[in-house]
Amino acid sequence: MQKRENYLQELSRMREEINRLVESALMGLGLESSGALPAGAWLPPMDVVEEDDHFQFLVELPGVEADQIQCAIRDGVLEISGNRVQPLSEGESFRRMERIYGPFRRTVELKQPVDEAGLTTVFEQGILKVTVPRTGESA
Repeated sequence: MQKRENYLQELSRMREEINRLVESALMGLGLESSGALPAGAWLPPMDVVEEDDHFQFLVELPGVEADQIQCAIRDGVLEISGNRVQPLSEGESFRRMERIYGPFRRTVELKQPVDEAGLTTVFEQGILKVTVPRTGESA
């Protein structure tokens, strides 16, 4: 049992380090505004589309319920956060678990004037589509 616990601790440490490296790389590209993820968090993949009149963010959130997702713009930063709840019934135990559960948080510094009140979201088939209109100054 000791080997298994050491293995899981090492995997957790490696995952945290990978998350830190990914966040650092994205910050260097001007896409992320915050540092490393908290323990237990995961980082859903996201595509960013820039059009003349709006930004669109497509976030993969399979297994996440719509009521577990929050999306807001504060001080020019889009924040998408939520939680993927582990579907474990009482008395169940997993022999193997490869999927990641728990909280997630993505932040993107917009760096251009946007219509914060015009933010819209659509969540279909595990994909969150966030649309943020640009203001007249940037459109």
